[in-house]
Amino acid sequence: MKKIKLRKNWLFKSLIIGIALISILLKGCKQIDETDNNIENKYKVSGIILDKDGRAFEGGIVKAYDIGFRTEELLGKNKTDNKGYYVVNYEKINLSNQQKETANLKIKVFTLTGEKLEESTIIFNSKKEEIIDLRISKKEEHEYRRIVKAMGNILTTVPVLSMTETSTQQDISILAGITGFRYEQIKILIESLILFDKLNKGHQNNVPTEIIYGLLRAYTPQEGYPLMNQSKETLATILKRACEMNIIEPKLTTVADSYAKLFKERADEEL
Repeated sequence: MKKIKLRKNWLFKSLIIGIALISILLKGCKQIDETDNNIENKYKVSGIILDKDGRAFEGGIVKAYDIGFRTEELLGKNKTDNKGYYVVNYEKINLSNQQKETANLKIKVFTLTGEKLEESTIIFNSKKEEIIDLRISKKEEHEYRRIVKAMGNILTTVPVLSMTETSTQQDISILAGITGFRYEQIKILIESLILFDKLNKGHQNNVPTEIIYGLLRAYTPQEGYPLMNQSKETLATILKRACEMNIIEPKLTTVADSYAKLFKERADEEL
């Protein structure tokens, strides 16, 4: 009798363990199916965007679309990095028709202020991962003008000298987030405005903020000395580089020598 009871207990325990194992296996299979479905429903388009002169188009907005008959559905968007690279991830749920498996894919490139610069041809029945590289045919506004536009009326309503970056006041980080420009670019713009006041105080002919911005942005530590200690010849070279890189108005290259000389004179007064 005791043996029968023990055997029943053993059978009951074995049954419980068996049910638990089956439950675990079924749960695992379900998770694998869900993972497979998630992977199956994910799509990606990536590539490199170059400007008209063949340089990396940094800080632009790339939007991906699913093109239908007289319709286009936004799939996703992202910014280009300092190498012009972008990646837009989207899912099947974003497609214009849920019965479709793939998109009729097109990308469009915009400035941060929303101006459309270029668009690709349509890739019908695109693959899950596509690479679309584009070279912008339209001449883009130079960086200084774009960043000033993006700042809007902030520059006229908030005193520049009060802008700072501390643990309690992150002005530069917030402005970078609002405008979409990099922290370093915003920081240099603010430094340019501050330096504008210092260099031009008491003078009638000014060194423009754009010139100062171009010098600070195109200057590299490889130049050997701090910017304010550079020779007028080196300053002119830096300015021309800023024009070539479309950091400031390219036409300013014709007056780079005279502005470099003026900047050097004012810098020497400050030192």
